[in-house]
Amino acid sequence: MPSQNEDQLIIDAVEEHYATHGSPYYLAELGKLFRSEGIEIPHGVRFKDYLKSRFHGRLVVVQDVDNPARIAIAPPEKEQDVLQRLSGQYQDTLDDSSVDYARLPFALIAAFCKVPLPGGHVYFHIESPFHYRTSANAPDDSYVRIDDRFRIRSFEGKSVHKLSPSEKQQIFQQIENWAKENSLDLRNLYYDSSMRSTTSQKESGDNALKRLLNAQDPELRRRLRIPGDIADLLMRSP
Repeated sequence: MPSQNEDQLIIDAVEEHYATHGSPYYLAELGKLFRSEGIEIPHGVRFKDYLKSRFHGRLVVVQDVDNPARIAIAPPEKEQDVLQRLSGQYQDTLDDSSVDYARLPFALIAAFCKVPLPGGHVYFHIESPFHYRTSANAPDDSYVRIDDRFRIRSFEGKSVHKLSPSEKQQIFQQIENWAKENSLDLRNLYYDSSMRSTTSQKESGDNALKRLLNAQDPELRRRLRIPGDIADLLMRSP
């Protein structure tokens, strides 16, 4: 049951953001606050729908009509301003800032080496937990398609661990091009330790094996076979 203290914490965080920043408060950033505070979301409910229901009349979810992947939250009086900023936010905030590619999730890099099944496409989930999947259509608007032209053909099907530094740099450039076309702020996709701090994750025993499996496409995950000694090592790795 949501508590009033949690509600006020979230509302205060949103209001403080707009008091000190001109940029939208993206749901990916709010998700980090939820994780750090151990606030759980009901299973099977999309984050934006949960927020709309929980904070109805107090906060608004703002979504770019032309690019549904760009979603922010704001006080009601800021709704129109944030909607206007969403359309031009990327140029305003990212051109003069550098991206720390070492903090991007492994699943995003792996997605650019993925070979989709015939008739399928590669989609990346831009909300935590970050992962990719292949399907004919996006499961919902939290998945952004990685168009074929962004993937480097010579890397398709290649293990990320076997890529040279120069090959990884080529992928990073394509990731940046993909993000720019989709008006995504890559800094909102940074992996951080708070992603492993929720109660449900602690109870289930988060480890390297679990994170590796979660990063894979669901179809591949069902067919994946990991040698016992490797699985045991991964299970004992934090």
